[in-house]
Amino acid sequence: MEATSEVAEIETQPPTIAINGRHSLPHAFTKENAREMALRAKQARIDREKAGKEAIQQLAKVTPQCERISAEMDRLQGLIADTDDADTIAKLSGALERQFKMWQVLSGTPNPGSAKSKRSAKPAMIQPEPIQETPK
Repeated sequence: MEATSEVAEIETQPPTIAINGRHSLPHAFTKENAREMALRAKQARIDREKAGKEAIQQLAKVTPQCERISAEMDRLQGLIADTDDADTIAKLSGALERQFKMWQVLSGTPNPGSAKSKRSAKPAMIQPEPIQETPK
């Protein structure tokens, strides 16, 4: 009974349309559904950014010094957004970079790409097992 219901379920699904010969989608991308797809993509981007920020906040050590530096970084970002002078932007960006480095050290956040994966924690070589002598 289950096999026939699976076949019926597969037959009732809409046909997939091959796009560019490599990818198949359950529907075609048309100008009618372009707005819906754009909204889905925007929501997915927002969700990813939110998840990333939450992960960073969970990993970072929260100390009063970190909070103070974080507030100073927010203030510097606001000043950078408000100014139009290139020289002032360069100076504020340098100050923001120095503040970020201090925050990074205090919070224990690693540099991009420097975090070791769990896979690399394994030894590179297989450790030989000791030979056990059997009684004669």
